[in-house]
Amino acid sequence: MLLAAVLALGSAACGGSSSGAPKRKLRPGTLAVGAVVASARDRVIARGARIGVGEVNNVGGIGGKVRLRLLTAPDAAALIRGGASVVLLPCAAGDQRRAQAALAGRDVLALATCSDRPPGAAWPVGPSVADRADALFATLRGRGVKAVSLRAATPALRRAAARWGVAVAASGPVVTGGGWATVPGSRRAYGLDGLDTPVGRRDGVTYATFGYPVPGTKLDEVYERYRLAYGSRPEGSEVQLGYNGIRVVDDAVDEAESTDPRAVAAVLPGLSVGGAGGTLDFADGGSHQPRADVAVVQVVDGQLDLIHGGRPERP
Repeated sequence: MLLAAVLALGSAACGGSSSGAPKRKLRPGTLAVGAVVASARDRVIARGARIGVGEVNNVGGIGGKVRLRLLTAPDAAALIRGGASVVLLPCAAGDQRRAQAALAGRDVLALATCSDRPPGAAWPVGPSVADRADALFATLRGRGVKAVSLRAATPALRRAAARWGVAVAASGPVVTGGGWATVPGSRRAYGLDGLDTPVGRRDGVTYATFGYPVPGTKLDEVYERYRLAYGSRPEGSEVQLGYNGIRVVDDAVDEAESTDPRAVAAVLPGLSVGGAGGTLDFADGGSHQPRADVAVVQVVDGQLDLIHGGRPERP
């Protein structure tokens, strides 16, 4: 499910555009990309973006002409004041709503990270909540689970349970849309990326998240670059969302031959972008949400084992 070798530094192996010949219409300059850092998860996302920025700039910039500059701030308004024309939105729903409100009416390309709320207001750079939920419930059905108990239930989890024919009841394994505090100590449990942190981790729990750093893959190399820069590997796979955001900017600016946010957004429908955890395939029209790979992992002896990864199907 994952791609190979960051050592190519954004070349064709990454699906990136920076290794191509300079674009005749693309004007030399610098493009400021902002990342809203309102939480610890956002900090990891911003660091993933910084790894991507380094790759692009190390090969001369987008199309050999446009270098990237990464800005970080706790709110989107500060990023706009700093000159950002692309903004990576924060992970948490409330933080994202505040950031999108600050960007309303601005000529800015907004990239959603952990989720896209409301749908269509930004361009996501990872798998949708629905895709993560489908991957989880496909695992449940594959394990013969016929009924689950929901905690911190979200509409995406309820819809996925209905799609996969899994009943919602008071008994059975727990499926949570929250963090480790919502996971019972004595029952089998499943969840989404809210569990993608080692704090509170419990053996036997299975959850669906953005990716898994299989040794030798692109995402594994991003994890290693992160370790070299920050002293340890990232605690959650949201690091790939920041990296993916830069890959989307790289490919879309190159395709548009422009850094104008509207021109860049206009080429995203139908675009395929090589991200850290697999290819992002944007639809030709309609939804802004790309199809993207999902990883389902299980905690074993305090570590994560990959159960399966790839593009989730729906029944």
